[in-house]
This record gives sequence, C-alpha cells and structure tokens, in this order.
Amino acid sequence: MPRIKKSERKLEDTLEDFMVNCTNKDLTLKTLKSYESTIKLFLKFLEEEYNILDLGKVEEKHIKEYLTFTKERGKYSFVTDARTTKINNPNNRKDFGKQVSNYTINSYLRNIKVFFSFCLENNYIKVNPTTKLKQLKISRKPKEEISDLDFKKLISAIDTTTFHGHRDYVLIHLLMDTGMRIGETLALTEKDILADKRAIFISATINKGRRDRYVFYSVTMQKILTRWLDYKDRYMDTDYLFPSARNKKLEVTNVEKNIKKYVLLAGINPNISCHHFRNNFGRRYLTSGGNIYQLSQILGHSSVEVTEQAYADLTVEDIRKSYQLHSPLENMK
Repeated sequence: MPRIKKSERKLEDTLEDFMVNCTNKDLTLKTLKSYESTIKLFLKFLEEEYNILDLGKVEEKHIKEYLTFTKERGKYSFVTDARTTKINNPNNRKDFGKQVSNYTINSYLRNIKVFFSFCLENNYIKVNPTTKLKQLKISRKPKEEISDLDFKKLISAIDTTTFHGHRDYVLIHLLMDTGMRIGETLALTEKDILADKRAIFISATINKGRRDRYVFYSVTMQKILTRWLDYKDRYMDTDYLFPSARNKKLEVTNVEKNIKKYVLLAGINPNISCHHFRNNFGRRYLTSGGNIYQLSQILGHSSVEVTEQAYADLTVEDIRKSYQLHSPLENMK
C-alpha cells in the first residue's frame, strides 16, 4: 500500500493528531475543548470560503480574514455543523450575534498559533503562516472594588438560619480571605483543610494551573470555618467542604445564582460575581504591603508576569492607601 504523503493529509486527520498530542500533554478539559472548537471552525472556514484542503496553502491573509469574519459575524453565528443549531437554537440566546471581544479573538489566534506550530514541528507544513500575527490590543477595565461597607451589606443579606445560607455565608468569606477560584473551592474536601497551619491544600487535580499549591486563611476565618464544619457534619454525610443541600458536589452556576440574589437584596453593585472576591483579595493583598511574587504563588498564576498584568490597574485611591502604610517619614516614628 503506497504511503500517504503528508501534504495529502486530510485537515480533520491533522486536527486529530494535534488533539492527541494535546491530550498526551495532560492539558485541562477546558483547554482541549477550546483548541478543538477553535480549530474546527477555522478549518471549516478555509474549506467553505477558499476551498483550501491542504494546510500548506494557508497564508497569513487567510487567518486575518477569518478573525475579521468571526468578529463581524458575531457570537454563535458560525458553526461547524448546521444540524446542531436545530438542537441548541443559538439564535434564542440573548447575546446571539453580538460582537466578539478582542479578548476572545486573541484567544482564537493563540489557539491557531499553537496548532500551526505543531504542524510545522511535524513537517505537515514548511512555513508557519502565523509567525508575524500579533495579538490585538485590549483596553483593560479597572476591576470593580468591593468596599468594606458593601461586603458587610452582602453578608448581612444572607439568611444563615438555612443550610444553604450558612454555607454561602462561609463560602463568600473564604473566597474573600484566600483568593481561591470558585471551582477550586467547590472541589475541596475536609481533608484539604490544615487547621493547625490555617492553610488549605489545593491539589493539582483541581487546580487550574495543574500544580499543587497552598493558600492560607486568617484567625477570623478559622473561627467561621470551625463552626461551619461542626454544623455541616451534623446534617450532611459528605467530605465536600461545601456540598449542595442534597449532599452532592455544589456547582459553580448555583453559587453564582445565589450570589446574584444576595447582591440584589443588599442593593450593591449588581455586577459582583464570584471572581470579584478573588480580584479584591489580590488588590487588598498588594495595597496592604503584600509581595507580588508571593501573591502570584497564592493565586496559582502561571507566572509573575500574569499577576502583574492582572493588577496593573490599581486605582489612585489604592496607591494612596498603600503609600500611607509605607511612608518613610511615618514609619520613622
């Protein structure tokens, strides 16, 4: 049987090789899905718009036009299989057709770059068409602050006489005190709590960065957490730190829904979500004199540069407060 030349390979075969390679690298499911959906859509675009079936014919202009096409068409308006639209009804979504953000476009470009780098390394192409393509500039919006007063209003709006209310009260405090991601927090079990060290172990299996790490909590949090564990163990037979009322793993969507309800009851910024607690932890850590390198480790970022970029938007008021803590003349007293 004659050997198939690499230049004659089908696009879907190359994508399959790429996905197998990514799977072998033990990437997260979220990353794998992002890669596969992005590349599938791009390959469909090449075939439909330019009748390109050979990756060696892909040029820089084709990728640029695909990114422009994606931005202009809007969200969910281009799919790999038209049959799925009859099931999913994307046109019923409130954000259907809305402009795709530069952040999302950059994510698509990043995925396409990874794919073509793989193709070049495996000699499926001779030239990488993405080499000169650069990320779009993104104007960062300052992260919304949760003031001390707003936080007090928020937790006061929670009915702690109920199981789910008591649970959410403790959960919100822990998010604010540790800077953990909500997904990590909901995956925690009681054995992850190191009470003698006031620390929490976040294993690589639940960590977005796929590396073990520790976060730490305060004396105040320790009292709240201890009472919660005693309360939970009276009514629930599960190792999960924050189970659902049905004794199962609590889902992120449920927490987000509950927080939205508490925010509305408290009459504070309606945009506040789980991630805002993480953002505010980082801001407060830095303005209280915390080290950017230590913060990067606590948050589980892939590098210090990621942390620096994430908190480059500290407000003038943040800087003023930090200065008052570190003024040379004041500290001489």
